[in-house]
Amino acid sequence: MAIGRTIYKEIFKNKNLDFHKKAIITPDIEVTYCELNKIIQDLADALSIHGVVENDIICICFENSVDYLAHYISASLSNIRIIPIDVRLSKDNYHNIIKEFNPKIVACSKQLSAILVSVIQEAFPTSKLKTIEIPFWAQTHWIKNENYIYTPNEFLKEDFTIIFSSGSTGSAKKIIFSQDILINQVWNMINIFEINPADKILCTVVFAHSLGILDLSFTTLFVGATLYLENTTTLNPRKILNILSTEKITFYASLPFLCELFNSVNLKTKIDLSSLRYYICGGSPLDEAIIEKFKSKYDVYINQVYGLTEVGYITFNKNKTKINSMGNILPGIDFKIINDNGELCKANEPGELIVKDSYKERGMMVRGYYNNSSENAIMFRDGWMHTQDIVKMDEDGYVYFVSRKSEFLIIGGNKISPVEIEKIIAKHENVKEVSVTSISDGTQDFIIVAAVVPNNHVVEQRLIKEIIELCKKHIPYYMIPAQIKIFDSLPKTISGKIIRREVTHLFTDRNLIICKDGAPLTI
Repeated sequence: MAIGRTIYKEIFKNKNLDFHKKAIITPDIEVTYCELNKIIQDLADALSIHGVVENDIICICFENSVDYLAHYISASLSNIRIIPIDVRLSKDNYHNIIKEFNPKIVACSKQLSAILVSVIQEAFPTSKLKTIEIPFWAQTHWIKNENYIYTPNEFLKEDFTIIFSSGSTGSAKKIIFSQDILINQVWNMINIFEINPADKILCTVVFAHSLGILDLSFTTLFVGATLYLENTTTLNPRKILNILSTEKITFYASLPFLCELFNSVNLKTKIDLSSLRYYICGGSPLDEAIIEKFKSKYDVYINQVYGLTEVGYITFNKNKTKINSMGNILPGIDFKIINDNGELCKANEPGELIVKDSYKERGMMVRGYYNNSSENAIMFRDGWMHTQDIVKMDEDGYVYFVSRKSEFLIIGGNKISPVEIEKIIAKHENVKEVSVTSISDGTQDFIIVAAVVPNNHVVEQRLIKEIIELCKKHIPYYMIPAQIKIFDSLPKTISGKIIRREVTHLFTDRNLIICKDGAPLTI
């Protein structure tokens, strides 16, 4: 049985919890806190009956659901390690995760059971698999290896779960969480966003993402509020807007791409979002024009935030001033903005943001990444986390994102942020998405290239000319892309972030645009 603080205790030992209140509402089921507690207790008993003991590993593979949350919280109750598998991943990804972590049981929906049986059999050919139906919870199958053999792993005694990051590199890091660190991050979010029992919180982000499981789900359950879940595979912007309005949702968070989709919805009648106290958005910076358009259309300002799964929220633009900023550094976060020599940057001077939390008794920073000593050495040094993000801070303490440290382009001796170029190109009314990177020019130098997805059917050559003219007005000549190509879509991670390094591979045609010193020669 678990000792000390657990997710289960944080939810159900709350002396003010109304056990008869709706905890989770989905299109298929509504569950009170009393009912949720019963499901969790029954799952914990069943895991014990099937030989899963403290520090054993189980994997879960569900859509956003009561099943997912109940298994997660049940694992915390019994001090079992839990590894979530994002249902959107490929079969090869399933295989790699299961092979690496060697779970005693894989819990999944009935629909995924056959696929996962074949994956486990392939990962462990000598396994003897048994599919277990849970009598009190018919939606779930457990796949148990009857020939399970323990293999050593890198977990410490206090480690509880892995949250997979989805950075712009496309390769997920495995971030290790203890229950203590997870709980501390959740309570910090509750304090920042003033989450309370009266809140109605909608989650449209997959639970495999920290935004879904920590920021939206556990913040809701820790205070005894109500969590609304929808099937993420059938959601669309209009449906989300209708839920926000009809259910009078008070707190919502999304990734940036959804903000743009909301702005593109053609409304016949005005959508009332007046119940929203905060609509927060993070993951990448939002253009000021997107925020202003959303405000004009829905009478709600989007609050920009900046945070990392490894340490929690770092900035919050609470006051909605300087709306293109990520906001001010939050209390409890120690920070420095440093140049390449490790010296502190002046106001408005770009530099790398490094952070640590200053809470001695309730630390929020994870201990590192699983099975990745090289990345740990880069990111965690002398008690500081090196974010690899280049930011700048103005005289009023507002922080602005500039670029990823690794994304700077070195062109003709100039250090260039691709994000700055992307912001200019994105101002064009016919540009839906853009990614800027660099490729070799065939000699010893590199040139800037831009991949563009248009909003509508356009004449490609005309759009390219207009983009170049737009760039000429706003950025130095050496930052103007030497090649521009139009695409139907761009390579992305499963969370919707453009994978910049894969954009480079799109530029195989050398006869696109050839520019000299930023001036187009041919199109």
